[in-house]
Amino acid sequence: MHSKDCLKARAILAFGGSMNNRNNSIFRGKEEEAWIVWDRAKILSDDFRIHNTVNKPILPLDPRAQKWEKPPIGYVKINVDVVETDNKIGFGVIIRDCDGFVIGGGTGFKYELTTSEWAELYALEEGVLLIHSFNVENVIFETDCASIVNRIRKRNKDITVIGHRIKEIRRSMELFSKVEVNWINRSCNKVADFICNFALSNSCNMSFGMDYPKDSHDFVILD
Repeated sequence: MHSKDCLKARAILAFGGSMNNRNNSIFRGKEEEAWIVWDRAKILSDDFRIHNTVNKPILPLDPRAQKWEKPPIGYVKINVDVVETDNKIGFGVIIRDCDGFVIGGGTGFKYELTTSEWAELYALEEGVLLIHSFNVENVIFETDCASIVNRIRKRNKDITVIGHRIKEIRRSMELFSKVEVNWINRSCNKVADFICNFALSNSCNMSFGMDYPKDSHDFVILD
């Protein structure tokens, strides 16, 4: 029996045809806009590797809340974050060893009107500058800004102003024996986030060793 002889099949075909006509009427004369949307979606898919079976995704497939993880033996992990409010940004850097102990960090603020991406890059740069004062060879930087991580990984193709700055930061990272820059879920970056807000609330700039701010103690223990 032909599909058109089946009442259910005919209904489905009719509905599909009506939807197709509706879509044609919606997008008629707007092909250019549709292609722009598609191109942007493709860029996002390539950048963040969502629904991409070839490359490992930057964003995790499991949406459950996650916790900060200790770095491998012989590594230190540097978590960076930034908080923006009005024309003021606060940054936070927390450095921990393979046992999870805080060995240093820093926080600060400044009055500046900037984009979120530039602010996140500023926090990463502060983390790089700070870790150079420690005698370490293997480092892992973590940030919850996926676009910065992606720009670093594709820095050789980035000809923008921010891309040039990223190349300079990446060159300073080459002083370490081994270095990684990874994206993490915001739930894994609570300590860095807290000291960002601490800097904004207290309008302070400070660096510290193992004597990190007492107000962040609970966040460090629970992280």
